[in-house]
Amino acid sequence: MTRFDLGRIDYHATQRRSLMHAASPQAKLAALALLVASVVVSTRVEVLGVLAAGALFLALASRAPIRDLASLALFPVLLASLLALSQIRGGWTLPALIMLKVLTVSLGTLSVVLCTPYHEIFHLVNHCLPALLADSLLMAYRAFFILLDRAGRVWGTLTLRGGWQAAHPIRSLRNMANVLGLLVVDAADRVQNLYDVMRVRGYRAGTIQRHVWVGWRPWNIPPLGLTSVMLVVALAGEDLLPFTLHPLTAVLLTAGVLLLWLRQEARWNRSSA
Repeated sequence: MTRFDLGRIDYHATQRRSLMHAASPQAKLAALALLVASVVVSTRVEVLGVLAAGALFLALASRAPIRDLASLALFPVLLASLLALSQIRGGWTLPALIMLKVLTVSLGTLSVVLCTPYHEIFHLVNHCLPALLADSLLMAYRAFFILLDRAGRVWGTLTLRGGWQAAHPIRSLRNMANVLGLLVVDAADRVQNLYDVMRVRGYRAGTIQRHVWVGWRPWNIPPLGLTSVMLVVALAGEDLLPFTLHPLTAVLLTAGVLLLWLRQEARWNRSSA
């Protein structure tokens, strides 16, 4: 997967099976919030290394191919490397912090996106946003990747026909401007056509998504437990707890959560067989 492939992401979220898939969307988003909170409070490289390892475990628990995980997780890291390199004059600590924070959040986000169908995520968003805005976000999510795929195809056509040549930068930039104009016009036309179709079919705000609330599941415990331990480790690393967390205690807590995870996954495998 060399670029954003919405169909591939949807396939992992809907067709694959794992303990992360069995957890409720609310629990997965809560676990992601705990992970992000632990990343925000952490300012030490060694602590962020531990958090990144935990996020990697969450991503691998989705049972997605490593190639897909790497291509999706490293893309934001490559973008963040531009910011990290600009801070390298003060030493390697700050660039390392930036890279580890982005990698950890990226892996944590993938553990949710690759295990949760997008409509379930937007169902939760629909609880806290106006119906029209929630529907607009859902349609924008689909349209963004469709437009991105369209841009990739147009760029490939432009390259094959010699429209982009390093030896002729002025001509190449002019051609690129024409391509961007084509994409803008095409996007406006697609949006108008989609809106007309929805009006003809009787669209009303809130008809695309319906409020769905999934109850408690035993499979929610492992991701919530692991991210809770990660938050405790992050707070302890910053001396923000009223007590001292011994490293051995942190290791035992993490090992206990991982053993619970494996036990719950074995139970899930037996129940889904």
